[in-house]
Amino acid sequence: MQEESFRAQLADYILSGHAYLHCPTTERTRFLAELKALAESLPEDGREVFIWSHATGWRDADGNPAKSASGAEFGQPDPQTVPQQILDLPENAIFTLKDFGFYLRPKSYSYADVVISWLTEVRDVLAATGRTVIFLGPELDVPPALANDVTTVEFPLPDDDAIEQSVRFVMDGHEFDDASLPPIVSACRGMTQQQVEDRVALALRKFKTLNGEAAKLILREKAEVIRRSGLLKYQEPPDGGLALIGGNDAVKAHIIRDNACFTEEARAFGIDSPRGIMLTGVSGCGKTAISLAAAAELGVPLIQFDVGAMMSKWVGDSEANTRNALRQVEAMAPCVLQIDEVEKGFGSVGGDGDSGASLRTFGTLLKWMSERTCPAYIIMTANDVSKLPPEFTRKGRIDEIFGVYLPTPEERQEIFHIHLRLRKRDPSTFDLDALATATDAYTGADIEQVVITGLKLAFHAGEELTTDHLLQAVPEVRPLSRTDPERVAAMTEWLERHTKPASTPHPRNGNNRPRRVVI
Repeated sequence: MQEESFRAQLADYILSGHAYLHCPTTERTRFLAELKALAESLPEDGREVFIWSHATGWRDADGNPAKSASGAEFGQPDPQTVPQQILDLPENAIFTLKDFGFYLRPKSYSYADVVISWLTEVRDVLAATGRTVIFLGPELDVPPALANDVTTVEFPLPDDDAIEQSVRFVMDGHEFDDASLPPIVSACRGMTQQQVEDRVALALRKFKTLNGEAAKLILREKAEVIRRSGLLKYQEPPDGGLALIGGNDAVKAHIIRDNACFTEEARAFGIDSPRGIMLTGVSGCGKTAISLAAAAELGVPLIQFDVGAMMSKWVGDSEANTRNALRQVEAMAPCVLQIDEVEKGFGSVGGDGDSGASLRTFGTLLKWMSERTCPAYIIMTANDVSKLPPEFTRKGRIDEIFGVYLPTPEERQEIFHIHLRLRKRDPSTFDLDALATATDAYTGADIEQVVITGLKLAFHAGEELTTDHLLQAVPEVRPLSRTDPERVAAMTEWLERHTKPASTPHPRNGNNRPRRVVI
């Protein structure tokens, strides 16, 4: 479906007379195959395709040396003469320049100004004669002289149909059950065609066929591919889902309700795909843990978006990095996209020290959040959402903002219960009421650290863990509510005014404040 949309968009640009297009993809071979097929299908018996690179010069779509109108070959490739040579090739044709961005940067190529000047001179001639030039490659800093002439066309990563074709290509001559294809295709989402073929070939080498172990291997390989990009991280959701989260029943109910709204039946009923939520509150109150558990509950991959890595110091790189990351997210959907501590990346947008790169990157992300149609469920976390620009959190980009508070006594008991059970201890053998009383104003992260410290004390003493060990560990953990009480109080007041409580009111709370359970 994505590739069909791309072909239709590209055809519209070509047939409407666009002179310059840019396709920022590293999948040059797959793009050229798509372009050749598209060109042959265009009206009036299709259009010829010519390809230029500094290594081979001008070639036609079949790889043969291209010739000028006089029948002569163009000789040694010279970037300076490329614009003129296009005019010496047939009209109503498509001209692809591979990795030509280098020759448009004066800092890297001495004659860039000459090339840019010629491109501006021939622009009207190209449009009038049905010639379309496509700059192919991820790096293209459009010079100001061409800023209004170059249109970017995003080439999507392989969709499920394209992935299945690649899998069948690799498995040609090998026996496998068609029923094994869906998990393999799912595991390959978000990779390029070459990466898909390489990983499937690796799985075939190790397991001789396609099976569950092959899918797990491909997932591990994909996680490494994503990690190397420096932009996204693939995280395996923990077993247990929302059962690992103490309290936060309002958030959990919201996520469970959204889960049912991802189906085609929901679309037919008139429900759009859920957009996602923001979780904000005091640090250590379980916001990130909820993100991890939500992905497990929804049964989809968790993709972590590193906002800091987006903010490259090089102008232009930040926006390109963001676009590339979001393309990969779209290809891997359905998924949960976690944007952690978002205020660290965008809290200073538009400030005095902002060079403009963060503002443009911020705009790129905002536009995608508003216009995305893929089933990517966003869960953003912020320790201080008040630092964010207000347009970031409006309805339509996300569905709800939840405030996650310090836990109440009942909630602290539940948190101890969860962490003791995770460490294979029977919670019923501990005095949870005494532990909850001793950890007043502790966050979920603080309570987890109490359990960890208590285990160390018991192990050092050669004893089994008891309530006394945990009570002994409590004073060794200094919670933020005591080291910086003014900050915690200000945050709590802000949450009560601007957010929906992550937990419903608890009957045992005398002031009927929201039930504040975290882990």
